[in-house]
Amino acid sequence: MRNVKKVEELQPEQEKRNNAGVNKSLSVCYNYLYAIILIKQGN
Repeated sequence: MRNVKKVEELQPEQEKRNNAGVNKSLSVCYNYLYAIILIKQGN
């Protein structure tokens, strides 16, 4: 039972890290898109 509890405690931390990674890559994609839109509007 102790092992099960440890796994449950570890999972949220892993999910947080995964979400942070996803958010970082998403924000990078949005920054590229935003830059492309600005450049197209400027021309």
